[in-house]
Amino acid sequence: YQRRVRGVNCNARMRPPPAWHMLDAARLPEELYRASAKLEDILAHTISAPSPGFAPNSLTGRCPMGLWNELERIFGFTLYTLLNFLPALLLLLLAMWLLGLGLGFAGWCRALEVVGLATVGYALVLTAGNRLSSFMLGGEIYPGPSVYECQFGLYERNIQKYISLRCVWPQELHRTGLAESPVIFCLIPHSMIPLSLSAIGFFSKLFGERLCHWCTTSTVLRIPIIGELLRKRGYIEASQGTLLETLTKKEESVGVVLDGIPGMFQKDGHHTERAFLNARKGVVKVAMKAGVPIVPVYCFGHSELWRLCVDPFGVLEWISAKSNIAFIFFFGRFWWPFGPPRRTPVTMVCGKPVVLGDNGPEEAPSQERIEQGHARMVAEFQRVFDIHKSACGYADKELKIV
Repeated sequence: YQRRVRGVNCNARMRPPPAWHMLDAARLPEELYRASAKLEDILAHTISAPSPGFAPNSLTGRCPMGLWNELERIFGFTLYTLLNFLPALLLLLLAMWLLGLGLGFAGWCRALEVVGLATVGYALVLTAGNRLSSFMLGGEIYPGPSVYECQFGLYERNIQKYISLRCVWPQELHRTGLAESPVIFCLIPHSMIPLSLSAIGFFSKLFGERLCHWCTTSTVLRIPIIGELLRKRGYIEASQGTLLETLTKKEESVGVVLDGIPGMFQKDGHHTERAFLNARKGVVKVAMKAGVPIVPVYCFGHSELWRLCVDPFGVLEWISAKSNIAFIFFFGRFWWPFGPPRRTPVTMVCGKPVVLGDNGPEEAPSQERIEQGHARMVAEFQRVFDIHKSACGYADKELKIV
């Protein structure tokens, strides 16, 4: 397996120095999937490759998954999607129940009640699992799971196996590469749900062992149950003030799904992956003000998880961008409306840190400096895509920046 992935002769006496490292997160032994695991023990399961990268199609295999875990994800994804609409769903159930009593639609109302009760029940299971995950995975009883411990939850673990998640990073990030300073991880593409964020614990563990907070909209953080689960895992509001406070005062890293809601509406072609990046310059300004580098992260496989139905006139995209709520229809596995994703392998590739200044934080970076930094970030996204697309099964695709 290592010989196939590396693409080099493992018996060669003089191997070239490693340029890239890969952790098969989905296959990591369960005893190492916890916050208390030693970094060296986890890194012992990585595979390295010289420049230019891993062998063609070597990062495309699926991870075996138990039947019950797969069924949990198939139905769990659907119920999680409904949880995002929980307040509206409960009001709809109440209205339909009252209407059914008056018009005799009791059968339809019972069906809706079953869906609603299943969704609420799943929410309670998630909440309980959030508090028990450290005990179930680590074999120890904690007085209360910390953010770091919650990032290694059962929910995230099943997603990693479902999408056969792999993490790839360059030599510049290996071991102590990011130990001196917090960073901003910028991840694309968004897809319907950025499932590679199930590796949230690895972002905190692998790169300097510094807690990493991922960002989401304030609207999502206000959703009952969903918001609580995300905050427990360290999610913060995607605002400039919150990012700067986390990076400078707390000295902790942050992660941003850079293309956001507009990225969900990018229609990929048979030979093209579209990345909504040209208008995303605010993150560069934040990085310059905080004096921290940006690490571009491209997720191969995100665009293949769901079949999205994009409004050709852009009306829903405009409404979604203005309201910070995605109004989009999609099909999942088995052509299931709002259903679970396909079991497409996902490989998350980090690029080299983009250092935006040598003189520390800049209180008021000029527009010219921001444009220069943005161009360097986009160029690193392009470089990472071109190097690893063959290994991830995307040799016939090109990245189009929009």
